[in-house]
Amino acid sequence: MNTPILIVAFNRADKVQRVFNRVREVQPKQLFLSVDGARSHKKEEAEKVKAVQDVINQVDWECEVKTLFRENNLGCRMGVSSGIDWFFEHVEYGIILEDDCVPDVSFFHFCEELLERYKGDDRIMQISGSNLIPDKFSQYDTSYVFSNFALIWGWATWRRAWQKRDVHLKYFPRFVEENKISRLVSDWGGQRYMLDKFNDTYLKINDSWAYAWFCNILHHDGLSILPTDNLIQNIGIDEEATHTKGAGLERYQKASTGVSFPLKHPDKIEKVDEKVAMEIFYVNYKPKYLLLINKIVPMGLLKVFRKIKTRFS
Repeated sequence: MNTPILIVAFNRADKVQRVFNRVREVQPKQLFLSVDGARSHKKEEAEKVKAVQDVINQVDWECEVKTLFRENNLGCRMGVSSGIDWFFEHVEYGIILEDDCVPDVSFFHFCEELLERYKGDDRIMQISGSNLIPDKFSQYDTSYVFSNFALIWGWATWRRAWQKRDVHLKYFPRFVEENKISRLVSDWGGQRYMLDKFNDTYLKINDSWAYAWFCNILHHDGLSILPTDNLIQNIGIDEEATHTKGAGLERYQKASTGVSFPLKHPDKIEKVDEKVAMEIFYVNYKPKYLLLINKIVPMGLLKVFRKIKTRFS
């Protein structure tokens, strides 16, 4: 396979092994591994990180291998984003896999074809592999659609797009002033929820690189490609995860099904309709019933309640 692949990992050797095993099936000519450093206050984590680093020693095909092993822990936002920075110092485009995102083999060929097809179109800023609600896309007879949602469970992009990112969201006050959140969905509750997430990212209340990248795409009026079938299985829904742990996340554990070739390309570049966009929002960010509660109860009160509940639990 000619398309470079980056695996971003930390301390879960069992999961990165499964991702690596799938990558081995397509034998890329270039493989990059970025691993964040162990946290000094976590006993035995250095050993776990070393086990992740050692996975790269299993490359047994003709391949240019590059590694970025951090000595210190940078955290989720800087650990992942700086790893992608490093990747694009070496390549013009590529596929990015976190250590809990196991792709169907067809995902690699899907990305390779579309990276070439849209390499010169600045409107397209990424290619996603995840689709948790393929049944909602039955109205489309194409292999993929265009959306404002930046789903990052297995994805690909170009250096030209990544260079537009600002991991610290310095533009965020202007983003709010220009009401760019309205590009996402017309639903006010959905807009309010996502603005709250972006604001927490801007204020560094959360350590998310993904919300920062998502906001960057909206800020630059960019689009993502979403497959009409699911090409990624997330295997990280457990207590080891940073964000996807706890009860009620079963909707994320969807098996991949793959995509058929030749791909069926859309006749024109236009976003999915509003109904489908809201379904994407419900399954990836906020279930419908919880969004309805948010519309009734001010977000600030919900935050206060969560703080009180945490304090006394």
